[in-house]
Amino acid sequence: MTFKFPDVRNLIPSALAVAALVLGGCAGHSDFMTKVPQGAAPVAPVSNSATIVFIRDSGLGFAVNFSIIDQAGNLLGDAVARSHFALRLPPGRYFFFARGGEGTDAVQADVTAGRLYCIRVVPQFGIWLARVELDPVKPNEKEWSSLHGWLAETAHLEPLIPKAPASLTESPLPDWASKAWSSLSPADQAAHTLTPADGYGPSPTPPAAPAASVAASF
Repeated sequence: MTFKFPDVRNLIPSALAVAALVLGGCAGHSDFMTKVPQGAAPVAPVSNSATIVFIRDSGLGFAVNFSIIDQAGNLLGDAVARSHFALRLPPGRYFFFARGGEGTDAVQADVTAGRLYCIRVVPQFGIWLARVELDPVKPNEKEWSSLHGWLAETAHLEPLIPKAPASLTESPLPDWASKAWSSLSPADQAAHTLTPADGYGPSPTPPAAPAASVAASF
C-alpha cells in the first residue's frame, strides 16, 4: 500500500488566513481577567507601594494572551490585547516573565514606593503565533510620552484571583528563570531592567497627558 503525502501547497493559503486572523486582530479576552468597574480610579502612583503596570497597547496577535508570572511561578495576570493591568507591591527587586505564543521574555525590576513603572508587552510576528517581548519604558525613551495615551486607550483589567508577586529575597531564581535571564546578553539585560528612578511620581516628571483619548472596549 502506498501512502500519498498531501500537497502542502494547498494548505498554505489556509494557514496564512489563520495566521492573519490570529496576528492582525484588535481587542482580546481572558477568562482569568475582568474589566475594572467604570468609574474606578485610573492607575496612578501610591505613596506606600510601588506600582507596576503591564500595558499591551497593540491588537496584534489578539487571539494569544501572554501570561505574566514571577520567578516563583505565580500567575500575576494575562496581558490581553488592547488592555493593561497593574500590580501594587512592596519596594524590592523582582523578576517578571511573559509566556505564551512562541516565546518567553523577562524583566528585572528594582522598584520603590511612591512610583509607577511601566512594562510594555509587545507581540511580535512568529512562525505560526505571536511572540512576546517585555519592554520596560524609561524616562529617557521616546515611548515615555505615550504612557498616558496607552492607559487611556486600553481596557483597564484586573486578575480575578489577584496574587502578590514574590520578591527576589522571598524566592530566589529557580533554574528555569535563571536560564531565561542568563540567555540575554549583558546589553539586553540592561535594557530589560527597571531601576528605582525609572518610575514617575514624585519625580521624574510624569509623561504628558494627550490632548484627547479614545475609550477602549473589552
